[in-house]
Amino acid sequence: MPPGTRGQEAKREEPSRLVLEHAAVFDSRTGEFRPGRTLVIENGIIVDDFVSGQKPLPVGATTLDVAGKFVIPGLIDAHVHVASDPSGWDRRDRVEKRLLKVLQGGVTFIRDMAGDGRALADLSRAIAAGDIEAPGLRYSALFAGPGFFRDPRNALATRGGTPGECPWNRAVTDATDLILAVADGRGTGASAIKVYAQVEAGLLARIAAEAHRQGLAVWSHAAMAGPAKPGDAVRAGVDVISHAEHLVFEAMPQIDSRPRLMAQRWMEDDLRSVPPDHPAIVSFLKLMKERGTILDATVDILRDTVATAKKERPQLLPVAKARASFAFAVTRLAHEMGVEVCAGTDGIIDSEDAPLPALHEEMATLVEDCGFTPAEALVAATRVSARATGISKTHGTIEPGQAADLVILRADPTAEIGNAKAFELVIKAGRRVPGVGR
Repeated sequence: MPPGTRGQEAKREEPSRLVLEHAAVFDSRTGEFRPGRTLVIENGIIVDDFVSGQKPLPVGATTLDVAGKFVIPGLIDAHVHVASDPSGWDRRDRVEKRLLKVLQGGVTFIRDMAGDGRALADLSRAIAAGDIEAPGLRYSALFAGPGFFRDPRNALATRGGTPGECPWNRAVTDATDLILAVADGRGTGASAIKVYAQVEAGLLARIAAEAHRQGLAVWSHAAMAGPAKPGDAVRAGVDVISHAEHLVFEAMPQIDSRPRLMAQRWMEDDLRSVPPDHPAIVSFLKLMKERGTILDATVDILRDTVATAKKERPQLLPVAKARASFAFAVTRLAHEMGVEVCAGTDGIIDSEDAPLPALHEEMATLVEDCGFTPAEALVAATRVSARATGISKTHGTIEPGQAADLVILRADPTAEIGNAKAFELVIKAGRRVPGVGR
């Protein structure tokens, strides 16, 4: 053992068996708490769940009496970016601090929607090895049409390489060898292919089929996959589609690839003229429900956009308000029609000095603006986000066989979604997260 590591290892050591007694346990299938439960955790896995007092407690276990407390699954942010610019804003020391704060704020897993695959792979390894305190991580490799790679964000995520020519940042056309391209993306450690921009419907369908054949999920933007429409993405078989405001493009005669700022002005007119319950959008939402496609709505960031425009760029306030209004209404409609909506922030944390992860505000926006009950917002941020991330076999619910990623709260979050911030303890893989509660 290298010098100086023994004390650190001892500090991280936890009993292999932990018992939570007299817990009110959230059922993320029904949206209700089950009172008076005992959870038995062994080596980071929930191995038993029974009525307190019904069975003897395991010998030698560390037991915590959590009577009067509320236990929910660890929260999952289903849309983050933690490696968009690893040489700048996403420098590793900064990311580690953010991730620790996010974990202490109850977020135990994240879905990264494309960045520098080298940084993401290294970060994923460090998390899996226990070298850093952070939420679990799954991430994607990005595919788009060649024209998209003029976007300067690609240069930040491919430093030392060429945008569009890296395994995690790939330009695709009808001539692309998709078997090789998907395999290269998979080789970066990605769990999914993210389809972003300037992809035709036929090519999108081929990408989705090949990704699924190789065991990867497919995540797509709602309109940025244009010239394909949102409905083309769903028919292609994508697993998750992102950004509720972009669903407006389903009701448009065509999608083009105009420059970013022009598209924003163009979008304002469309958002004002197309109602959220336009027949084309209703048909699209029915299709999502039939196919089981998840909507990653990312609504709270639009409240932030309105606030920023009001304060700093009032000329952009009309489009900001139009985007937010449409997104809230169409998310409400999707939810009412039975489309599963996950909880993603498109940010993870608002600033380095923010006290809590942005996911708490995303849940609040779902409740306050999109018609969700607090219980439904919790389901979105746990069970549905687990399915969107591709980890539902091990995360998102509290039951035997699931990972012991848990948040223990002092107040009932189904009564008030803000109570999801009333942390008593955060447990990640059976270990109590440092810096939270007792």
